[in-house]
Amino acid sequence: MTPFAFVLIACTIISTSFISGLFGMAGGMILVGVLLAYFDVATGMVIFSIIQFAANGWRAVLWWRFVLWRIFFVYVSGAAISFAIMRYVAIVPSKAAVYLGLGAMPFVIELLPRDLRPNIEWRGVPFITGVLTTVIQLLTGVGGCSWISFFRRAHSTARRPSPPRR
Repeated sequence: MTPFAFVLIACTIISTSFISGLFGMAGGMILVGVLLAYFDVATGMVIFSIIQFAANGWRAVLWWRFVLWRIFFVYVSGAAISFAIMRYVAIVPSKAAVYLGLGAMPFVIELLPRDLRPNIEWRGVPFITGVLTTVIQLLTGVGGCSWISFFRRAHSTARRPSPPRR
């Protein structure tokens, strides 16, 4: 890898982190696109996963007080089942399929009428979200667009932190 490519990827990682921080998503889609320009699909997905694990792991540490554990465990069960099935199938998509999925994903999600979009707090929706997001994640590398659509209608009374003591 050339020094220019290394610097470009490093700058992309930093800038897409800011994009994700500001908008809640989209940074990962851009990062996958850049990584796939330099690496094959399997290598690009592994590098992306390591980057996302660090970024999202830190976010989980910061926001753990606000996690709704009931939803989390049902979501994880759907994701684990989906992962096991996808592991058995063992599909490695082509770069063209990944790029097509990345480009189409935001538009496909917006096709669902707003009144019919599910709420993550409805019964069964966390499980379905875990299954669908994991499949999309494994095929395109980024499942955030689909994942966030399930949270748009949520109005949970999540625990709020106490005000800081003076």
